[in-house]
Amino acid sequence: MWLKMLSTLRIFKNTGYLIRMIVEVIYDMGIFLFVLLITVAAFGDSFLKISKGNDEENQFTSSFVYAILYAYSMILGGYDTTAFGVVATPLVWIFWVLCTILDMIVMLNLLIAIISSTFDRVNENQEQASYQEMASLISENHYLVPKRMRE
Repeated sequence: MWLKMLSTLRIFKNTGYLIRMIVEVIYDMGIFLFVLLITVAAFGDSFLKISKGNDEENQFTSSFVYAILYAYSMILGGYDTTAFGVVATPLVWIFWVLCTILDMIVMLNLLIAIISSTFDRVNENQEQASYQEMASLISENHYLVPKRMRE
């Protein structure tokens, strides 16, 4: 329902190009999100393997899904460096630094660059994008007009 509400904002000239921009940004982020998922899974797997080397009470992650969530929360700045356990602590710190530099700094700044590029492209063609959204709305809802009026 909320997506439909957002979709209907394409009718208005002031919001039509913004909705188009959201769609374009999501489309442009596709490959980026795939690469980010691979890096998060790689760091998550690394943390899982190191965590499994610790005894039960010193493990900081217990399964692959939790390890990915652990690495993802690290990207967003939520991490607990006190629970790294006792096995291969220097290696965990190296992976922690690499994960924060690669994923938090490099990848998220790359995401900002992708969004900025899409914003510039859509903003340059704001009027054309607005008309394109209106035409798309007409095409999507042509069935609402009675057949005799369409003819």
